[in-house]
Amino acid sequence: MTDWFTWYDLAVPAALALALGGGFIAAERWAAVRTAYYRSVHWLLKPVVALSGLMTALERRLRPPRWKLAGGCNRCGECCELLAVSLTPFMARHPAAVRFVQRFHEVNYGFVHEGYEPGKGLLFHCPHLGPDHLCSIYGRRPRLCREYPSAYAAYPPDLSPLCGFRLEE
Repeated sequence: MTDWFTWYDLAVPAALALALGGGFIAAERWAAVRTAYYRSVHWLLKPVVALSGLMTALERRLRPPRWKLAGGCNRCGECCELLAVSLTPFMARHPAAVRFVQRFHEVNYGFVHEGYEPGKGLLFHCPHLGPDHLCSIYGRRPRLCREYPSAYAAYPPDLSPLCGFRLEE
């Protein structure tokens, strides 16, 4: 796979360096500081997240999708069993950026980190998935969930056989 670079490859290291400073190091060392720190980061990064949405919309107008998708959601809940937060190859090479993305999703969305898999990204279990395989926070679910599967993700979506979406060649 060729190495590619996107605008957020610059945004994450810049946010780490400018907005976070030594707090990131303290949060990683002391669990008591961790939750408060990442919750405050959530609010500090609200403008960055809003800009992220605008930049993503612009990117999608200017660049063709990486993957061709067909079909639609049939509410099977399979994609929520194990969420993959894709990282570009550039970000995946930087442990501090990977750790920041991991902790951010754990604290702000309640996701449970399950590991990292090359070709997929950071893997999380979603505690908001109900026994009926429906989202219990559907109205305020993260953008990651609202936009899944993404034709613009770093890696092709790993679609379950039960999923209504299909990757086209």
